[in-house]
Amino acid sequence: MKLKDLLLRTPFETAEVVTCHEQLNKDVTSAMILEAVDIENWGEPNQMILTSYFALEMLDDVGLNRFFQKMSSIGISALVLKMERLITTVPAFLIDLCTQYEIPLVTIPKNIHYETIIFAVLRPVINHNANLLEKYYETRQVLNKLAPKMPSLEEMLFKFSELLNLDFQLHIPLKNQTISTFEPPFEFKIIKSERLENEKFMSYAYNRHQIVMLPEYAPAGTIVCVEIPNLENQKYNLSIFEKDHPLSELDYMVIENAVEFLQAELLKNYTIKHSQFLRKNDLMVDILNTRYYSTVELEELLSLVGLSQFNYYQGLMISLYDYQNIPTTYTDIFLQTFVQVMRDQYAHLAFYAKNNRVIFLKNLQSQETAFKKSDLAQLIETISAQALPDNPASVYCHIAISSVHSRNSLKEINKECLDTTKMMTHFYQESHMMYYDDLGIFKYFLETDSLNELEKFIPKDLAALRNESPDLFKTLKVFLLENQNYVMTASKLFIHPKTVRYRIDKIKDILDVNFEDAEQILLYQIAIRLYEFL
Repeated sequence: MKLKDLLLRTPFETAEVVTCHEQLNKDVTSAMILEAVDIENWGEPNQMILTSYFALEMLDDVGLNRFFQKMSSIGISALVLKMERLITTVPAFLIDLCTQYEIPLVTIPKNIHYETIIFAVLRPVINHNANLLEKYYETRQVLNKLAPKMPSLEEMLFKFSELLNLDFQLHIPLKNQTISTFEPPFEFKIIKSERLENEKFMSYAYNRHQIVMLPEYAPAGTIVCVEIPNLENQKYNLSIFEKDHPLSELDYMVIENAVEFLQAELLKNYTIKHSQFLRKNDLMVDILNTRYYSTVELEELLSLVGLSQFNYYQGLMISLYDYQNIPTTYTDIFLQTFVQVMRDQYAHLAFYAKNNRVIFLKNLQSQETAFKKSDLAQLIETISAQALPDNPASVYCHIAISSVHSRNSLKEINKECLDTTKMMTHFYQESHMMYYDDLGIFKYFLETDSLNELEKFIPKDLAALRNESPDLFKTLKVFLLENQNYVMTASKLFIHPKTVRYRIDKIKDILDVNFEDAEQILLYQIAIRLYEFL
């Protein structure tokens, strides 16, 4: 209750405000009798202090000033002085101190008992808490009846809207999905924000935003937003649209229940999905590693993971690595987020996850619905910003995409994804995406079991250069990778361009190579890459 309203009630009819009239808008939530000046040990914000001046009588000027400093820092709402017990007039220095520290000074006659004042202060607090408690139980009863029905997110929002008579909107950025009690969902832009301080019964973090309606940019009032904690590493932002006045404490009691209920339902859904994931993971291991004995068994496995509708299949394998040896939780979050986005983006999709790698198997209606690099690149950009907002460039990924196969050649998909990933591991220490069909001649090298088989493709003079002059070999390797650019080669090797030119001239003499002969250069480029396999 506000101090100015409290002073209009019994037993303050005969009270007198001595100073600080402009401070009477302060809240009062409790009252305490001053027996000792160690107020820092028991004082609370918005507290009214009752005294007959007995505890202050022995303080000198320094002690009084220190006591008022402590009252001000705590947030004491008022000092109530009972007259004609120890003093008959208010000391001038007391008025000065109350004025200086903006603490209202109120006097009461000696016939007013402290307990009547304390009761007068606590009565509205008790009534308010009783209202909050009643609102809490009413809300819980409504939500408890809703829970067994396994409500959708839309049904939950409309139920919250009924409880508060306000509109709700839930935004899931990663899915680019908005669920709203508006039809269609309300499109707005935030122009100003403030973080709300948590009151007594507020356990979540709230922000109030001033918004404008899109596309007109017309003023649209304010919303209060809260993020729903969950186990899916996704953001669920719940917005409550305020009407003519800010949300009250009773409103926040409903919202707290709503957020808690939403969180519980999301946890329930996560548990169900995780159980299904573990089951599908085992089935996908059998499919990808051809752990089945007949076509009939394969059909059954595909049906169980929801991939039996069409006859075409394609695999995608994502492997995640970090540049800075960051904790594995970050790579886990990235992969989990990638899985969620892929499941939302593509139908007829199942996956198998292990360590830093996930392989997806997609059932294609036709070959035209195969994975496209442009779509995947956009997904990676979105996921990096979502899963690693502080440092999206701290990890890199390799994405291997198999050929499109019919059900008869399904067993080739896993091998193609692994071979393509192996290729990228050798040659790309940054994010890269590659189709198996783009491997070209390297398919042969990947399928060669014997290392001796690869060595016969390496010219003897190049092998000798690598063994006898490793600096020259490294210079040749970088020179060819940089398209015979002397400046770029020097930059990569941290040497002077003249040094690069000197080494290349020396290599020309040793290998008798013509750098304008495309066939000869291709031969050396392939041979240098073969060393990566060896």
